[in-house]
Amino acid sequence: MKINIVSDRLYHGISINGDVVNGFDLSSFPEGAHFSASDEMTDAGIYGVERIDGELYVTLGQYGLNYECPSSSGGHDWRGTGEWIDADEYDPDRCYIVATSAPEGAEYMRRQNGWTVAMPETEESAA
Repeated sequence: MKINIVSDRLYHGISINGDVVNGFDLSSFPEGAHFSASDEMTDAGIYGVERIDGELYVTLGQYGLNYECPSSSGGHDWRGTGEWIDADEYDPDRCYIVATSAPEGAEYMRRQNGWTVAMPETEESAA
């Protein structure tokens, strides 16, 4: 299975176990079919499903919070990268979306309900 992660409007955990994604069994999804969201699926953070040459392609959402630092343009926007990755390589401790207005040097930080960016604490700011 390949997954593509986009910026989401809500927080969802991402759970992948074989062909079961966020509680939905996609194993019987037919070859050549394309699914692009229903309320039930988007509520689970699934935004699209396709099966191409026998392989599932699933678009999932990851939630970007407001930045914990001033943004470079006043916004707190997020976007996906558009890259497909192997589901086996998915790491829940990695941010797959991009903070489009993060200031230079900001670091991605996982919070209980999503991802944010913050400026690293320096010795000066810690004192």
